[in-house]
Formats: sequence, structure tokens, C-alpha cells
Amino acid sequence: MPTLTNEKLIKYLAITVTVAACIRRLSTAVFSIANGLALLLVLYLWRQNKYSLNLSDEAKGYMKAYLIFILLMIPSVFVSDKPLVSLKEYLNFVVWRYGNIIFIAIMAFIKRRDYLVNMLTALLLTTIVDCLLTVPQSLLNMGPAGRGWGLGGNPLYLSGILCMVLPVALVIALDPAFEKRLKKAASCTVAAITAGLIFNNSRSAWLTEVLVIPPTICKYLKQQKKYVLLFVLVLAGIAAFMAAKPVYMARIRTIPATFTNRAHDLRGLVWKHAVPIIQDHPVAGVGLGRYADKYQEFRSKKIEAIKKQTQQAKAAAQKQPKATLRKPPQLDMPNETHTHNNFLQVAAETGLVGLAGFVYFCGYVLFTSLKNYRKHHNPCDKLVFLVFLSNVVIMGAFDVTFFMSPGMSFMFFLITVLLQMKTTKKPDNVV
Repeated sequence: MPTLTNEKLIKYLAITVTVAACIRRLSTAVFSIANGLALLLVLYLWRQNKYSLNLSDEAKGYMKAYLIFILLMIPSVFVSDKPLVSLKEYLNFVVWRYGNIIFIAIMAFIKRRDYLVNMLTALLLTTIVDCLLTVPQSLLNMGPAGRGWGLGGNPLYLSGILCMVLPVALVIALDPAFEKRLKKAASCTVAAITAGLIFNNSRSAWLTEVLVIPPTICKYLKQQKKYVLLFVLVLAGIAAFMAAKPVYMARIRTIPATFTNRAHDLRGLVWKHAVPIIQDHPVAGVGLGRYADKYQEFRSKKIEAIKKQTQQAKAAAQKQPKATLRKPPQLDMPNETHTHNNFLQVAAETGLVGLAGFVYFCGYVLFTSLKNYRKHHNPCDKLVFLVFLSNVVIMGAFDVTFFMSPGMSFMFFLITVLLQMKTTKKPDNVV
């Protein structure tokens, strides 16, 4: 009977973590199986490696920053009104659903360039399928408000993924540091994501890409003038298509309301009402995973207060028939389950203690990746910066991307593959 060598086990590990990242939104069951197999393989390889992980100093730095954040989340478990619920959410966050196994597996064991290229290619091909599915879903009005959702779940899951993958695909397609087959997959992915962004119909994704894409490709447009015309033509085509569709123009017109007229914008109202919850629990928050219930309690109290004021106004009007009946106050609290903002969500659930850890982690990732890019000019460092900036900071200013487990496992996979690719070099005999 043939024995399994460590090299074969590492190959199987590469397959399982890739399946886990690519299939997360389509099948939670398959993800759980793949994630479980990956964990078993990591533990076995760790044992074979005499209980040590071969991690680079850079990987250790990222892990330490993340560890500080997750340690500062612990107080929120103890102050929670339902500590078992918060503990379960914490363990899910640290161990299972959010891609931490994927990060350790790739950084510690998967170091071959051909494996990493295959893994990234598989992710790009999955994204193509994801985006193409949005076209019939939107045109046939199968989803909420005619929005395509791709392989599964909330349309916001796909929005976050598109914001991460588009800058990656563009840089791979334009930079000579990557293999030809990877560049072909990236070029097809750019075209598919263009369609996906339109038919997913996410305002926050549009705004994120408007902010991220120009600085991403500016260097390449200067070096290769022929792409300038193509870029302008693509933008013109997208603008013409969206201008011809009232549904898209209506969505675009509502974007400024988030900043200028928060009283009539859903996100603005949610942000407004998250503040008093944070003020009531400033140190350690309401407890991890408890914001939705606390918000509903707050909302119910406001509904009762409005009912009471309305009844009092009616009673007063009956006693004084000639008196003008005042219009009762209107409920301005949307029925939402999260804050539509990563930083507000962390502050609400883990307090200022957890928020300090989150800000430190975000700052460390952004500063380190940007510093490394300026020092070494490796496009992978630039992409790590752009992926994190797009998903966690910019998109995360409008949606809770950091607590969406499908997007987080996807992000950890993407960032870790890029970090490993920067330590390898494209072979000279490979185009």
C-alpha cells in the first residue's frame, strides 16, 4: 500500500483550502467538510514538523496583530447578557468560519509556486461563474430588488468579493510578474466582474471601485498607453448602459444622501441609532453576536413610546375638540440586524476595548503591506493592501464585511496566497 508523503499531504491541503474558500457561499456543508479536512491535515503536518510552524517573520507579524485584536474581543463575551451565545460566536470567529485555518495552512505549509498559481486561478474562475450568474438573476428579477447574488447568500456577500477581486485581477492581467495562464484567467475575470458589478447593483461596491481602481491601474496605464483607450471605452460603455436603465440611475442618485441627508437614508439611520447603544455599553460592548437583539429591544422601546405619545395626543384631542391634533412622531429606525459599518459593529459588540484592537489590526495590515510595497515594489504587497483596504475599510464603511464569514474566508485565502506568492518568483522558463 503506497504511503502518503508530506508533499502529497500538502497537495491535498492546497486542494481542501481552495475548495473551502471557493465553495463557502454555495454550500456550507461542503465548506465545513473541506475546512475540517484542512484542520486535520494542518494538525498532522504540524505533528510531523515536530510541533512547529515554519512561518516567516512577516506572517508572524500579521498573526500577532490579529491575535491582539481577538484577545481584546474576549471581554465582550463576559459582559454579554447571553455569554454562551457570545462564546459560540467568538469560537466561530477565531477557529472555524472566518478563514483562520486557511491562513495558517497556506502560510505554514503551501510554498510551491505552481500550487499557489493553481489556487489563485481556481479562485478567479469561481469568481467568473459567480459574476455570470448575476446576469440572469437580475434580468429575470429573481433576487431582492432585481439584484444578482451569484453562487448564493446575500447580494452583499458578492459585493464584497467583487471589490476584493477586481484590483487583483487587473494587476495580474497587466503586470509581467505573473504567469501567462494566470493572466488569461485574470483578464476574463475583469470582464466578468464588470458585468457582476452592474447586475449585483450595489452602491457601496460601485463607490469602492471608483475610489480603488484608478490608483490601482494608473502605473500600468502610464507604461502601456494602449490600455488607456480601452479603459475609457469600457467606462463609456458602462456609463451608457447604466444611463439607459432608470433603476441604476435611481440607485446612483441616492448615494449622496448617505452623507448629506442621513435622516432619509437607511444606512444613515442605522448609524444614527447605533451610537446610543455604543454609549450605553462603551467599554466592552453589548457582547459578541448580540447587537441585533439589543437593537431590536431599543427599537421596540421606541415603538412603544410612539404608541404612548399617539394615545396621549388622541386623548387630549377628545377632551379639547377645538385643539389641533399634533402629528405623532414617526418611527425612523429601520428593521436591521447590523450597523452597516465594520467599525460601528465592532464598537457596539466589543466596546472601545475591541475597537482599539480592530483599529490596530487594520492599521498594521495597511501600513505593513504599503511599506513593503514601497521597499520591494512587489505587486503582491500592493494587492494585499488593496484587498484589505477595499473590503475592510472602504466597503466596510457601508456594510459589515468583517463579520460576513463567506467574505472573510475568501479574503484570508486571497491575501495569504498573495503573501506566499511574493516569496516565490515566476520561473524563467514559464511565460
